[in-house]
Amino acid sequence: AAPESRASRPWPRLPRASGPRAGESPAPPRDFFLFIQDYDWSLRYRINKDPESELDMEKPLRVDWVKLRKPLRDPAQLLEMSDESFDWDKMEPPGHTGFMYHVKRALGQGVEAVINFFDGRGFNFLVQADGIRLLGKDKAGEEKAGEENQEQQAPSVTHCWVQCFGLPFIPIVTSIIFYNMEKVVTALHS
Repeated sequence: AAPESRASRPWPRLPRASGPRAGESPAPPRDFFLFIQDYDWSLRYRINKDPESELDMEKPLRVDWVKLRKPLRDPAQLLEMSDESFDWDKMEPPGHTGFMYHVKRALGQGVEAVINFFDGRGFNFLVQADGIRLLGKDKAGEEKAGEENQEQQAPSVTHCWVQCFGLPFIPIVTSIIFYNMEKVVTALHS
């Protein structure tokens, strides 16, 4: 068989929640990764389901740090990421509450949640059993009206690139870029 071309291979080519297994095909993009410039760990937000495979509405995401084999300096490096970019044997729970999230409300078949550092910036998530979408505000800064409208217009997101200073003690976010696979969804630069 011919080797898989870069164009036919979606980002992220990452393993299932339990880590890579020999011969296993990549998981669908249900996890969300937060990459921080020049930091050698990435945050992984995993969809949390109950035993019946329904979204856990109270705790829809499980969060852990995953060690990167080397820190990323530039968001262009995200295009070269693969499961080999991570050291899956080195995972830790987050210690700073800013990297945690909180649920704001039930929304359709999921919940609206926000990572604490993003709260108030208009970057809330719609977390559903099949993936994570980015809810937003219109150009006037008002929340988009109607749950159905939000669910239909919310783009899927797989990861984001964050620039900040003050790590690890008092991180202050200066720039955020959200991606769906290799496509930029939106960005904020302070």
